[in-house]
Amino acid sequence: MSTWADYLVSKVCYDSSKNHIKEVEIRIDKGETISAPQGNFSRSKVISLLKRDKSFCTIFKQDSRWNKGAEIGIVKVDREEFIRTDKNEIENDNLGDLPEYKC
Repeated sequence: MSTWADYLVSKVCYDSSKNHIKEVEIRIDKGETISAPQGNFSRSKVISLLKRDKSFCTIFKQDSRWNKGAEIGIVKVDREEFIRTDKNEIENDNLGDLPEYKC
């Protein structure tokens, strides 16, 4: 079975301004199953991996099953890079409605 992405993001931690992600919770798509949390990646690590052609998408749980959310990409605004699930050229990170955690 094919996988959704190299890395799956199930939770997010934003900074106090809610404009920048500090880190995200990572899971691995094993084809038939989704792993337990495999740790957290910093914002800079996500950007670095995206630039090296690694794929990321959000996931959410509904009715006790994991579902694929949106693909994650980099949007550049005035030479600054943002992590987003849309292509909007807005100066903040946005991964949709993922659950947030304190980090």
